[in-house]
Amino acid sequence: MQNGTQGGLTYEQLQVRCKELENDTIILRCQLKPVVLFNKENGTFEYISQPIPMNGKGENGEVNDMEEFIAEVKKWLARPENQSLTVRSIFEALDIQNFGTLLEKDMHTAFNKIGIELRPKEKRMLKDILDPLNINRLKYRELLREIQGIPQMEFISTELLKLARQLVESRDLTEQAFQKLIDPQGTEMMSLNQL
Repeated sequence: MQNGTQGGLTYEQLQVRCKELENDTIILRCQLKPVVLFNKENGTFEYISQPIPMNGKGENGEVNDMEEFIAEVKKWLARPENQSLTVRSIFEALDIQNFGTLLEKDMHTAFNKIGIELRPKEKRMLKDILDPLNINRLKYRELLREIQGIPQMEFISTELLKLARQLVESRDLTEQAFQKLIDPQGTEMMSLNQL
């Protein structure tokens, strides 16, 4: 059977074309799937596909505030295909002096290596919070702890800090009242159970 009944492809030609399409589909699926590989130079597992911008609630998918930023990063890292990323090691490998800070460009590189593309607004937000002295060194350790779920002062909302200060100022205790608060029995020592 050389030609189809209505001038189409032969059976053999259809088989070849079907195989080509299957290969195209496989290639496309591989391009879309995030890929994490081991970087022998740094000893880290890194994302090697095209970094993806976060899907925030702002216009064009931008993240509006730090709370949303942290939530989006956590969501990204929780994906099954990203479980092998060595996030802390990626940041530490770029911290040559081991100060717990990164240059702005290195911070962006670190996020690219975990698969996240930062938009200009998100870069500014990170710089404002992680570089309060404006010395072009962003504190990454606090960010990583916050992502792990360990609250850090840099990420507490200003309204909450204001309330905490008001509470402390309103409970202006004398030395005696403070001692009574922490040592109600007046034993002036603590047992191991109280620690």
